[in-house]
Order: sequence, then C-alpha cells, then structure tokens
Amino acid sequence: CLACADNYLNVSGTCTSNQCGDAVKQDNERCDDGNLKNLDGCTDACLIEAGWNCVQQTSGKSLCTPVCGDGMLLDASKGGNEICDDGNAISGDGCSSSCQIEEGYTCTRATPTTADTCQFRCDPGTCKSCRYDKNTATAICTKCLSSSSFGVGPACVTVDKCPPNTFGDPVSSLCVNSCPIGYYKDRASRKCVAGICPAGTYIYQD
Repeated sequence: CLACADNYLNVSGTCTSNQCGDAVKQDNERCDDGNLKNLDGCTDACLIEAGWNCVQQTSGKSLCTPVCGDGMLLDASKGGNEICDDGNAISGDGCSSSCQIEEGYTCTRATPTTADTCQFRCDPGTCKSCRYDKNTATAICTKCLSSSSFGVGPACVTVDKCPPNTFGDPVSSLCVNSCPIGYYKDRASRKCVAGICPAGTYIYQD
C-alpha cells in the first residue's frame, strides 16, 4: 500500500495533493478554483458560495459562475457580473437571461435578499421599445407600437398631438423640430416628407 505524505491522498496508486486551493477538486472538497480567496464562488475552505455554481473541468480545477435567475444579486462587489436578478432567466422582462438590465427598463430591489422588480419606463400602451437614461432619469420611446404614431418623451402620439412647431419624422419615429436631410416640413400633414418641396412652395425651417 502506497503511503502518502500529509496533505496528499492515494488516488489509484498516485499521491495527489488534497490541499484546498491547489486547483484539483478532491472528494473532500465541494470545489477548488486554484486559490484561497472568497467572493469568487469557491471559498478558502473549498466550499461553494451561495448563489454560485461550480463545475469541475477536465484539469480538475473548478470553474465557478454566478447563478442567474435565482433572485440573488451577485454584482461586482460580491465578485459577480450581475447587474440585476429578478428570479428568472427569461429575457424580455427587464432583466435578461444573463442578468443584465434591458434597454428601457429600471430594476430595483426592496432588500438585499429579495429579487429585482423591473419596470418599463415608457408607456407600454403606445411604445414598443424605449431608451432610459439613468443620468437624467428620463425615458424616450424609440419605437412606437403604431407606425402612424410618433414618440414624445416616454409615449407615442398621433401627429396632430405632436408639440407645436414639431413634425412627425418617419425616420426616427419622433416629433422633431428639424426634419432629416432629404425631407421637408409639410405643414398640411405636419409630417416630414421625403423629397423636395412641391412647385410653388418653399422649405419651411424655423
């Protein structure tokens, strides 16, 4: 019988280190990621940390990643890369399947241990997609549900509801002060129209 030194195990006739942090997961370890650091999924005692999943690679070393969708936020301060975690791994609800906040949403949590609640910042009845600027705390609809509507801030309106002296722009789907290049302001329809002004008219620019 092969006798191994302290901190080594007899594995199929070979003395193998069983020390935590040697990058080889042994039977007495739940994980071993090659270091004795905490907050990376595998503790300094080679135990899997809450909210993490560790998989043993062919080399024997454990690869640990945050579990997205468990409701536990593992952001950079906790060693993870999650920006949100709403308790599921489904995209399209504000927090994506990779636990990143989706465009147009804000996500908050009541306590550190509760899942995120995500809110679409634009009017869901008129707006299909939205851009939310955290720095200015403003939401801008970037695509309306109806092709005949135009965005004004977080909502979409028919062209007759665009603010005074603005025109419905089919390019940006917004009510704009100035039409894009190649379009002119048609005061009758209050829209930006492609092409050049009809004969006997002139370009109207404020």
